[in-house]
Formats: sequence, C-alpha cells, structure tokens
Amino acid sequence: HIIDSHPNIEIRLFNPFANRSVRATDFATDLSRVNHRMHNKSLTADNRATILGGRNIGDEYFEATEGVAFGDLDVIGIGPVVNDVSKAFDLYWNSQWVYPLSAFSKGEPVSEEKINTFRKQSDAFLEDARDSAYNAALKETNMAKLPHIGEISYSWGRWVLVYDDPSKVEAKEIKEDTHLAPSLVKAFEKTNKDLIVISPYFVPGDKLTAYFTDMVNRGVRVRILTNSLSANDVKIVHAGYMRYRKDLIKGGVELYEYKPTIDQTVAKENKKSGWSGSSRASLHAKSFAFDQQYIFVGSFNLDARSVALNTEMGVYFESPEYAKMVAKSFDEKAMLKTFKVELDEDNDLVWVTQENGSESRFNKEPNTSWWTRFTTGFLSIFVIESQL
Repeated sequence: HIIDSHPNIEIRLFNPFANRSVRATDFATDLSRVNHRMHNKSLTADNRATILGGRNIGDEYFEATEGVAFGDLDVIGIGPVVNDVSKAFDLYWNSQWVYPLSAFSKGEPVSEEKINTFRKQSDAFLEDARDSAYNAALKETNMAKLPHIGEISYSWGRWVLVYDDPSKVEAKEIKEDTHLAPSLVKAFEKTNKDLIVISPYFVPGDKLTAYFTDMVNRGVRVRILTNSLSANDVKIVHAGYMRYRKDLIKGGVELYEYKPTIDQTVAKENKKSGWSGSSRASLHAKSFAFDQQYIFVGSFNLDARSVALNTEMGVYFESPEYAKMVAKSFDEKAMLKTFKVELDEDNDLVWVTQENGSESRFNKEPNTSWWTRFTTGFLSIFVIESQL
C-alpha cells in the first residue's frame, strides 16, 4: 500500500481473493475462480521496447540471493510487437477481473510516518546496492555497456504474439479465441524434423506423451528439458511428471533433467569479488524451438495448469539464427548441465551426465535423499494432474 500511494505508481490485482486474510474461505466457496492466476510476464517501457519471457520480479529470478537461482530466458522486442504487448496489458488492466489495490485498504491513507520510514529504508538499501559486488557485475554485462537500447543486435523477422484472454478464469472449455494452448498445438503439428521443449514444470499426461511418441514415429527428433527432482522447487509437480518418464523414453523422446548445481567457474569468481551468489540452480525458462526455424518464448509450461487454469503469454518469432543456436547449445552443453534420463537393460531409469571429464551414471534420482524420493513417489500415487 505504501508503494501504491505514490502519485506515479498504481497497482492492480488480477482475480484476487475476496478475503485476503482468510484465503481458505475463498478456496472452499469459490474454488473455480480463485484457482486461476495470472502467469503472464511482460515489461514494456515507453511503448518503445518490451521484454517477454518467464521471469518474475524478485531477487531469486536475477541471481541476487544466496538461495536458489532460477535459470530464465527472455526476449526483448522493438517495433510493432510492442504495441501488441501494450494492448494485451491494457486488456488485462481494464478487465472485469482486475481491482485496484486501494480497494483492499481499510479506508485509511498511508501515514507520512510510514512513507518516511519506507523512504529511509529504500535509500539505505540503494546505497548498499550501489557498492555491492552484484551491481559491479551488472555493470560489466554486455547490455549494460551499450550506450542505447537501439545498439542491441536484433534479429528481424516475422512474429506472432499469443496470450490467453482474461475471461479464461471463467471458461468451461478450451477455445481458440480465448486460450493460448491451441496455437501451440498447431505449431507442434507443423513440426517436421526437430522439436526442442524447455519446460521447468512438465506434466504431459497420457495424451501429450502419446502425441510426442507419434511425432517421433513420423521422423521428428523430440528433445525435452525439465527440472530434475533436486532442481525442482515444486516437488508435487515432479510427482505428476515422473509417471511418464518411461513411456516417453520408450517412445523415442530424448529426456533431459536440469542439474541443480551452480557453474563452479562462476561460483569461484563470485567468491573472489565478495558476492556469495546463489547456492542452487533451478530451471525456470519456458521455450520451444521448431525445426531450427521458429522459437516460442513466454510463460507457458507444458502442464494442465498452463493449458486450462492460469493465463499465459508468449511470442513466436521466425529466426533460424537463434533457433539453430538453441539447438547447438543443447547439443554442446546438455551432458554438462543436465542428466540424460535413459532406460537400462532391466527397464529401470538411469541418469547419465558428464562430471570432471568422464561419464557418471546414477540409478536413483541424483542429489536427493531417500526421504525426498519416498515422499515424491508417494505423492505421485495421489496427485491430481489437472491442478498441476
């Protein structure tokens, strides 16, 4: 409420709980509505440039915390795509499911004392941040050194912005005019040679598992990257995903799971500079590459929640240069940064990776305790996939 009281700042909430202090009441009486959340991500400046991807605003999404570091992917766009993103924002901003934050205040204005205290705390934080090793590292990035945003090396090509309509929160069925998912299905159907899927939360279900198998049978190479159990920050999602690993591998899908380890070279440099950095990595990027020609980047996970419950956004764009770069990076770094999940001669799962220049094989979920494996396996028996 303090930030919202600033004359140049306004905060609105999409599909909020009616009773924010007792959320259980809303879940019991209005589950069909409050079970939907806005998962879209976009940041647009002066209607001239926009950033789209899977990144939230928070320290852990910018590697500015000692906890988990979420590996993410964004694209920056200029030109007509910016207008479309702005229109999408306005559609949500002015929708019937959005309420100003002030509507949830108790009617009393924020006191000057609270504002002054917050201002002093913010000033102190900014002063510390200016002298931090993290800020020094930011100044050394390629983008920070550019004199103007127009100096970025852009890839010019065709694009399509796709997003769920806000009315998805009350939709009873999936439709092309209100849901993003049908456009993704069309992109899969047009893929003839190569498909790369990057989805941190991946629960394919029987239908998508069979669909990927059919793609392999018609000659498409299908590679999927998701989080390993040790890297996944939502264990119940892993419980839903783990049911389908064997069927995917038997169907010819190449399955990779992201390692939770931070690159040791980066970690050493962080310590030298006095910045401790994050201790664990987790995949958070959502992207698909089609036939090394087209790329989708956005907020969409391949799970039931992104398909039917949450609202999502993303952009398809034609760029053989970047699509081939994604494929090349996958080929070169997969065995270093991931575990490839395979089946051994006994039809048991095995995790294969490169460590210290040689191949390592694990017959259990790597870097996990027996308790984590037991509880996740137990959850997989009862988990409701439509809610994941």
